Amino acid sequence: MFGAGYVTQGEWWKAGFLMSLVYMFVWLVVGPLWWQFLGHV
Repeated sequence: MFGAGYVTQGEWWKAGFLMSLVYMFVWLVVGPLWWQFLGHV
């Protein structure tokens, strides 16, 4: 998307940072809760 010129470099980095926060939330909050639900913890 960035290379094709659809978004600016700033928008690209903001989107990447936002997605990294989403992934961190999933890995650190949702993941352990899911494992606990399955009985693996």
